[in-house]
Amino acid sequence: MGYKFVSNSTQIETYLYKNKMPNEEIKLEDKIRFGLEPDNPTLLKKYLRVDNRLLVNQKRALLLSHFNLLLDTAADEYLPLHWRTQCYDHIHQPLFSLQRITRSVSEKSELARLFKELRIMGHYLFH
Repeated sequence: MGYKFVSNSTQIETYLYKNKMPNEEIKLEDKIRFGLEPDNPTLLKKYLRVDNRLLVNQKRALLLSHFNLLLDTAADEYLPLHWRTQCYDHIHQPLFSLQRITRSVSEKSELARLFKELRIMGHYLFH
């Protein structure tokens, strides 16, 4: 689903509910990204679970998408501060998991870039 910019969480929720197919659940990623259940921290635990049966490349792609979603959510000033903070508090989990499976020089370079991006963003997000 392509995301259309809307200005607040009520509009986001309305947009998501109107644009889903009948009997279709709103994806966990959308619930997190748009803060649809900001008082439900178990969403993050469910989302961050990684199936150990995945191939390394699949796991890497999944962990990168987890990092990007959490960073985008933490940076979204339209979401409740406590939800943004929870997402930021969990953002290291996919990075440390990536660190465990990183082998090549290019992967290590990419991981260093992600840690740097997080440090820079962290300085601006909540200060």
